[in-house]
Amino acid sequence: MPPDDFFDGEWEEPSRTQETAPTRPVEPGESSRAPGRERPGRERPPGGRRPQRTGPIFRRPEGMPSFENLQWGRLGMLGAGIIVVVLVLLLLARSCGGSSAGSKNRDFFDDQLKPVLTKSDQAANELHDLFRSQRAVRLAVVESRLDSAAKLAQEALNQAKALNPTKEIEPFQPYLLQTLSYRVNGINCLRSNMQDAFKQKRVAAGGAQLVPCMDRLLASDVIYSDSFYTPASKALQDKKIDAQVPTSAFVAKADRQLLTAPGMGAVLQRWKPSTAVNGLHGTKLDSVTAVSGGNAVTLRTGTVNTVKATDVVFRVTITNGGDFPEFNVKVTITIGEGDTKIVKSAVIDQIAAKETQTVEITGIASGSNQIPFAQALPMTVSVAPVPGERTKSNNRATYQIIFSL
Repeated sequence: MPPDDFFDGEWEEPSRTQETAPTRPVEPGESSRAPGRERPGRERPPGGRRPQRTGPIFRRPEGMPSFENLQWGRLGMLGAGIIVVVLVLLLLARSCGGSSAGSKNRDFFDDQLKPVLTKSDQAANELHDLFRSQRAVRLAVVESRLDSAAKLAQEALNQAKALNPTKEIEPFQPYLLQTLSYRVNGINCLRSNMQDAFKQKRVAAGGAQLVPCMDRLLASDVIYSDSFYTPASKALQDKKIDAQVPTSAFVAKADRQLLTAPGMGAVLQRWKPSTAVNGLHGTKLDSVTAVSGGNAVTLRTGTVNTVKATDVVFRVTITNGGDFPEFNVKVTITIGEGDTKIVKSAVIDQIAAKETQTVEITGIASGSNQIPFAQALPMTVSVAPVPGERTKSNNRATYQIIFSL
């Protein structure tokens, strides 16, 4: 049969004589080819040169790439395609990995950590409401409320011990447990020292006994912020994981005054008002400003003040002139007299010693027939006295006002 390349002009059909010639065995020492005999078939031309091709010759058209170049081009394209596929797979793997880590951390925060912190917040709110009480409270009631707060704080700690944090959060888990332990210890400290604090004749001395307990509660916030929240957030950020670490603060900003002996002493004073109040206590009314339609009018006594009734807001500024923080200071505005008078009030949650604060009172013109127009009306602004306040003459003022549209 002819070879695959039938264009090869060197191929010739073998001699039938060669294929059919009889053969004899070769004797030892005898050459396999008889002397003087040449191999039948084609004859080698003189000079040893190969005969020129006489058959048809396939020539590559001009401009057509060679087979070798085509093969290299295909290999290059194949290699580039493999690189692209590998890069795409790497990007997808990284994307899927980051998304998975983000999902795991978000699930941990939402399903495990936040319920723990919610329980801790409930304990904090229990204390906050107790410390803000304006009514007399018996020792047994205070201890019962502290027991309730301690139980909530302990439940939060127990839940935290059973958490299964992600690998990114796991290094910081001990600081979460330390945070919650400080909160349990702080409340138990208050419970253990409260009876002795109640017995003190001087409320400031009783408050001093409770300050170390409050320090533990504040320390828990520092540990959570500096050793858990901040480094855990940075670890997630460095790994480009989209998940937000929850915040937690046990001691509210409004309760920072309770970290001092006078502050806790003021709490004890409200709980047992029969106790003699020592030191200087008292607030005073500084000014009243009516704001309506972008205009502000500072009210003056001894004259008639015109006030626009549309969405009017009265801003009352007071100063705590005493040496102690005061809590839940009530400010009241009374407009008119008799059955038609309008009474509105607001409360300043806490005001530090020597501090000045402004409270806003709204809702004066909430009804169309509520305010009489075109006639002068007395408006009295009063600040409720705080425990131990002796000078009360500077706590109120009366103004004459006319409401206009």
